[in-house]
Amino acid sequence: MWLRHRPIVTKLRDILFEQNAIGRVSWLSSQYNLPVDIVSLPPTSRYRDPKLGAGSLLDVGIYPLTWALVSLERPEVDQLERPRILAAQTHSMGIEVTTNAVLQYSSTGQNALISSSFTAGRAVDPICRILGSSGYIDVIGEDASHPESLVVHRELSYGGFDLQQHDFTQAGQGFMFEQDNTALDVLSHRTESAIMPWAETIRVMEIMGEMRRQGGTVYPQDAEV
Repeated sequence: MWLRHRPIVTKLRDILFEQNAIGRVSWLSSQYNLPVDIVSLPPTSRYRDPKLGAGSLLDVGIYPLTWALVSLERPEVDQLERPRILAAQTHSMGIEVTTNAVLQYSSTGQNALISSSFTAGRAVDPICRILGSSGYIDVIGEDASHPESLVVHRELSYGGFDLQQHDFTQAGQGFMFEQDNTALDVLSHRTESAIMPWAETIRVMEIMGEMRRQGGTVYPQDAEV
């Protein structure tokens, strides 16, 4: 998952868990809206073909989910909790076009509200907002897969906020960070990534699978399992 390899994610987790800059994190919201006119597309389009996993959740919903997981789950925990999920989806021409989900961690009481949509226009709000007991962080960027900066709002004892902005710009799309880490893994004879190990990939797919189950999205491959 290329987003997890980006330096901005490493910095965010350092701010949250090492610096404890905004105190105890309690709530997060993130969205990815990608306008896709399903009706006008031919059936051969990947956005219309269920066999190719068509739908907003698998296409772009993975990014809001990733922001939730990297922001609410501490890196030193070995056995990560599977959050309780409440999800709803809407469909057009048999294709899932909107997913809204709440993730709740029973052990901590933390919550995340995430969404993906093919029908809504691109948002101008922060692609992710993280609320803590003593401040909040906005992740700014073109969309949830292309973050550009972190704006940390630390609550001051006498009122107001101290703002710190951390900018992350790079050439291209940003895949080079995952490529570099993969190359280092190969050179070190590692068979999986420590940043995105196999077990985490499966856990994320199980979370998305539960969202699909609650939302009523079924793919042809589901019958083969």
